[in-house]
Amino acid sequence: MTNNLENQANNLENQANEQEKHPSLAIANKSPVSFAYKDLLKRPPHVLASEAELTSYKEMFDLFFDVEIVFGISLNHNHPSGVFVGVLYVKDAPVERSEAFLIHEAKKDPKMVNQLIDRLAPITLGAHEDIISCVLAYMIELQKRRDYKVLDEEVLDELLSSTLGTNSALKRFQSLEQAMIAEPEYFASMQLQNYDADKHHGILLDTLQLKKKYGDHAVGVHRELLINLFCGGEDDSVNRQANNPTLNLILDGWKKANKLIKRTEEKRLNEKITGLNENNKFDRFYVVKSEKLYKAWDEYMKEEGLENGNR
Repeated sequence: MTNNLENQANNLENQANEQEKHPSLAIANKSPVSFAYKDLLKRPPHVLASEAELTSYKEMFDLFFDVEIVFGISLNHNHPSGVFVGVLYVKDAPVERSEAFLIHEAKKDPKMVNQLIDRLAPITLGAHEDIISCVLAYMIELQKRRDYKVLDEEVLDELLSSTLGTNSALKRFQSLEQAMIAEPEYFASMQLQNYDADKHHGILLDTLQLKKKYGDHAVGVHRELLINLFCGGEDDSVNRQANNPTLNLILDGWKKANKLIKRTEEKRLNEKITGLNENNKFDRFYVVKSEKLYKAWDEYMKEEGLENGNR
């Protein structure tokens, strides 16, 4: 009997010590497992949580996180009508840190809780199932109440580049576009017929004929630029092989996301473009659209006092 009492006392002392070391466990153990996520699944979309429920959610995570909902349009990430994004700001991390996720993905994907926990566990004691479930439930209720901040497209694009639930193909496309607009001088113009294979990464398909074929703001991107960006560099003989599995995966993702334009019936994903310069040279390019590159290129040509065609 005495031994049983001693064991119970020891167990209680151990639990208290663990809760003292890990405040999130102390808080979470006061409530049923993932009660907030169960609320989320059971509550009809048109029904608002009560103020008492909102308060209980916030009390669970308030020690560890500040949260907000943002909204905006992102053409780069295939959200032309807009998208809601939840952002967590970690309070107890030694350095400033935040995580973001797509609200509509959180509503339908129960794995989102575990994904957030995996990202947050190294830096906060708030990375606990009950706590993160309360974060998701609270932020979805904020969206219902139209409590959100509107972001400019450029700011939202930057946020979406590291957001849970964002397609990796779209992230890579954004990386390509950022690389292109950082160095517009490495792109030629079909109007000017000034393509130099030794200098340029690609070419603006800006003649009337090519606009009819590919649409406005089409750009031909050379394979070597993609190899350099995504496959380790052009000097690697393996990467330079025609059948590069990494590049093929990226291109297939762009094709599915409608980021890669293809107008010919050939199986190859790149297009043959002729009349690149006065010698009527031709080459093959992957065709994408980037209004941002066109703007950056026009600015570069103006700064250099160069002719930029009649676009």
